[in-house]
Amino acid sequence: MKTFNSTFVIIFTFIASISFTSCEKGDTGAPGPQGPIGPPGNVNVISKTVTVSSGDWISYSNPLGGNMKGSQKAVPEITSSIVSTGAVMVYLRQSYNTGGYYYQALPFNRVVDSNNMRSYHFSISTNLLNLFIEETDNNIGSLGSYTYKVVIIPANRMAENPDVNLLNYDEVKASFNLVE
Repeated sequence: MKTFNSTFVIIFTFIASISFTSCEKGDTGAPGPQGPIGPPGNVNVISKTVTVSSGDWISYSNPLGGNMKGSQKAVPEITSSIVSTGAVMVYLRQSYNTGGYYYQALPFNRVVDSNNMRSYHFSISTNLLNLFIEETDNNIGSLGSYTYKVVIIPANRMAENPDVNLLNYDEVKASFNLVE
């Protein structure tokens, strides 16, 4: 039995020494070619489109008087960190009379007629975007479908771009390399 154990130890030692000494690492090859340039974008600043359909609007009684309609949308990218130190910008898609569209920063007011003004505004909380429309004549009626662009900007990216005009979606898009 003692001979068997000694033979086993000798064979194991021989196999182990061969496996550790018989292989050598080869030379490092030359670096590969540069890959293609990826699409522009920004991993920290998020831009997303939110659509509110006509059936998504809920009527509310404004505690200050009047009626308004609102819609709540889940936006998981609005984290508690964004709420406390970042920025969320919301832009309503508007159509030009001649065709095409642009984005109008919220909040804003629009004259409906000589007796009525419509107000567009929003609020945020963690994971949620609340969109509101109200009219001064307290008779908002039914609303159609609205498309919004939501831009979520962490505090460090705001600090890197202190001069960007957040009310101008095209400038925000260019400054933060947003892709539609």
